[in-house]
Amino acid sequence: MIEDPTSGVATGGPSAGTPPVPASIDFRCDPADRAPDLALVRLTGSQLTRAVSALVVESLPAGMASEVLGELQAAFEAYPEAEVAVTNGSHGGFRRADQALQGEHVSASIAMAQALGQALTRTPARIVALLGGCATDGDAGNDGACLRDFIARFGRLAERAPLDPADVEFYEGVYGVEGIVPEALADVIGTFAASPRLHYLVETGDEETAADRVSLAPHELAARLALQLWDGVPDAELRAAADDGSLLTGEVYRAQVRRLLDDPRAETPVRRFYEEWFWLTDPPSIAAFKGDPVFDAVRGDFDPGDTLHLEMRDEVIDMAVYYTLQVEGGIAELYGSDRSFARSPQVAAIYGVEPWDGVSEPPAFEDPARRGILTRAAFVVGNSNITHPILKGVHARIGLLCDPIPDPPPSSMENLPMLSVDLTAREQAEQLTEVEGSECVQCHTAINPIGMLTENFDILGRFRETEPVFASDGTLLVEPPVYTVATPRFHQTDTREFEHAAQAVDALVESGKPAACFARTYLRFSFGRAEDERRDGCVLQEMNEALRSGGSLRTAIETFVTSSRFRERVVAEPTEGE
Repeated sequence: MIEDPTSGVATGGPSAGTPPVPASIDFRCDPADRAPDLALVRLTGSQLTRAVSALVVESLPAGMASEVLGELQAAFEAYPEAEVAVTNGSHGGFRRADQALQGEHVSASIAMAQALGQALTRTPARIVALLGGCATDGDAGNDGACLRDFIARFGRLAERAPLDPADVEFYEGVYGVEGIVPEALADVIGTFAASPRLHYLVETGDEETAADRVSLAPHELAARLALQLWDGVPDAELRAAADDGSLLTGEVYRAQVRRLLDDPRAETPVRRFYEEWFWLTDPPSIAAFKGDPVFDAVRGDFDPGDTLHLEMRDEVIDMAVYYTLQVEGGIAELYGSDRSFARSPQVAAIYGVEPWDGVSEPPAFEDPARRGILTRAAFVVGNSNITHPILKGVHARIGLLCDPIPDPPPSSMENLPMLSVDLTAREQAEQLTEVEGSECVQCHTAINPIGMLTENFDILGRFRETEPVFASDGTLLVEPPVYTVATPRFHQTDTREFEHAAQAVDALVESGKPAACFARTYLRFSFGRAEDERRDGCVLQEMNEALRSGGSLRTAIETFVTSSRFRERVVAEPTEGE
């Protein structure tokens, strides 16, 4: 069993050297048993800077707000973004799972809070915009009321809920002087900006629904929903629905979910989700290999730009966003698309199509062998001057199907056979890892075939029928036909053989693995922890069934955020002795 370091949830992943056990594609629901939420959820760096930006935008006129945001840019950039943290054994992860608080977070938070207070009070005009005319009317008798009104208005934005009288009194104490004093006002603003209620999702709940769970209070639900679907904070309409309590009614809540997903801001977390799910957060540079004799011999007159690897990543993410938010496609469309979403001229050239403008219908591939997610350039290129069936297989098996693959045993690099220099990439992989009776073969019979299905694409993602093999100095040794026939076993009982990846698309979708993988990874992304198949079974089952019955990716997201699991806070069981 592997225990997730963030949540402590045992995921049941395999240990090094053991045969891989495919992930389940079905989930069981027990409404009485649910995995607990994290005690506190810390906002990622990008979420926090959006929350602070919203304070500025909602407190000042547009032109003035733009000036202040420019002054805060350095403080925003200094705040560390969350790291991609492991959520399932040793593979895969999401930034939302990074809940570790480091000293650099604290110092950057204090600096940001100070910068905000100073920027908002830098000029008399900004103070008037914050407090109103009472700040400069010369009437000292209304200064106290003027300050209290500002604290209430600014505080409900900063803490994402109305302040109670004790909170208002606390911030009045922070101000601590008579009259309208810019330095004192900056201290109040800075204290709000350093508040745990700004940096964390603080959820105490509204009403107990079971011994181990409470329904979220209206403003808590609004905050959770905005962070989930916008990576930001509630806007005025969502706050109003929380203020009058209507957000807790099913009809109003569903309408708000639809509204948030229709908003352009919904694209930000959707992009982040797919980037992290598909292991595309840090793609290797392709241009870095220019100058290598073998790489140069393969690329010929194609000159990869310095950002080509990022453009390949963006093409996959643009595809996922398109099918999730623009046309409401399902798993079959995402995993089996025959369209190019390449905005980059270089990626479009690799695909043999015109660049996509991002608005009109994406161009179709002319070559049917390009169909499907496995053939996307981002998934077939690697950090090398040759293709790597093994690495492609691992990426697909774990990143696209959620099948756990154990780390190789410590002895795996011992006694490797001497390989001839004129072998293709597939032949090298087979001789290194598929020797009958070796400890490698049990895993690599699950890994290698998926990668071999895409050996008809070279190190730049271009279609090829032959594989030129070069000596280290770039001299051509042999150029045999590419052989891509393989049995990928997307499901254990499926022993069908396919000629190439495009031919295997339908079997991949029909296996049920992509739908179940979406459910698993969206839960990891949302809750910042590994899934517990038993205790998260209800919401996993709902999303999985929605997708496998032909529902759209957007419908699966709506299913998750409208579920009782998302709208409740599940508390951890008390430890023994409590």
